[in-house]
Amino acid sequence: MQRNIPGAMAAVGGLGSESKMPHGVLSWGFSREHCIRGRELAKKMGTICRVCYGGTGNFRFANVKAAQERRLNAYLDDPEEWAGNMAYLIRHVSPDYFRWFSVGDLRDELMLAVIADVAKHTRKTKHWLPTHEAELVENFGQKLPGNLVIRVSADYIEDWPDSDWPTQHTVHRWPGEPVPARSGDRRHSVECLSYTRGNNCGSCRACWEPRVRNTSLLLHGPGAPKHKKKLLPVHPNNHFCEA
Repeated sequence: MQRNIPGAMAAVGGLGSESKMPHGVLSWGFSREHCIRGRELAKKMGTICRVCYGGTGNFRFANVKAAQERRLNAYLDDPEEWAGNMAYLIRHVSPDYFRWFSVGDLRDELMLAVIADVAKHTRKTKHWLPTHEAELVENFGQKLPGNLVIRVSADYIEDWPDSDWPTQHTVHRWPGEPVPARSGDRRHSVECLSYTRGNNCGSCRACWEPRVRNTSLLLHGPGAPKHKKKLLPVHPNNHFCEA
């Protein structure tokens, strides 16, 4: 395992820094072409994967694609070594919060086990992992660390995930109208208000908060409607995510 930041960064293939993420919060992911369920979902109309932003903007550039391949290959070459370097990096360069899969998704149980191990070795860091691999997560045979919040994502826009997993993620079409939590209680669902501040998280950390049962993101990019409604946060119980 590397004992310096440049060496560890090279060993894991690099980390991502998204404009939306809070300052200092880094992420890891790879090309959407390597998603398992995502590749199939992308073929179906109305799915979230059909309008995945991983095929738009900067993600189309050759250097970005190369970086994504480098990250996945670094993991595949030696998952155990990769985990040690990743934990070292997170402790030193993204110690408070970390996001998994800015693009991409869990590929198998081993990948989830390795990520869980990274979380166990970075106890002071809050980890957020969105996934369409509900069955893989639900059938995982190990206890997950409390600082790793996995959000099972809905397959379809304006729909719930087909899962009873306690923390979930949905996508809605209109500002101020988040998909409610499956419980039917609006207080259990938090609308992502990044669209009110230039597509930036700001002070919000709802995605990392296990008490938030559902986070609902406004559809943007390909397939998003032209918003005729005023872009104002109207969710009365969104105390995790202030505008």
